[in-house]
Amino acid sequence: MSTPIVATDGNAIDAATTNKYIAAGGDKIQVKTNYARIRYNGTAWEVHGTTDSSEIVSGDVAFATNLINITLTGFTVIPVAIVAPRLADTNLWPKVEATSTTQIQVAFYNDAGTRVTVQATTMDFYLLCIGV
Repeated sequence: MSTPIVATDGNAIDAATTNKYIAAGGDKIQVKTNYARIRYNGTAWEVHGTTDSSEIVSGDVAFATNLINITLTGFTVIPVAIVAPRLADTNLWPKVEATSTTQIQVAFYNDAGTRVTVQATTMDFYLLCIGV
């Protein structure tokens, strides 16, 4: 078995070079990923302790009429945001839009496709943000 080639130009590998190959396209550095389980617990919005979210905290989540705003930091371009409801038969369906480098908005819909505008404990979901 031969030893795999890690670098061919004789230069040392550093974090910036390694990170270039994490992002699609191979030309982005400092790829950033944020994730969290976010829910309404009946009295407040919280980032649940079952996820190891060090950058998205409960204070970053705020209800605004018919959606929630989630504050982000550290992105230089608008990230890709993906949501999924936590497994429970009654949970509402989240939809997401990254509106800027510092904000994501999430709205909730029932099974009939109607937007729900009142906070409820059935608003419980996972969020994944990927960007630079």
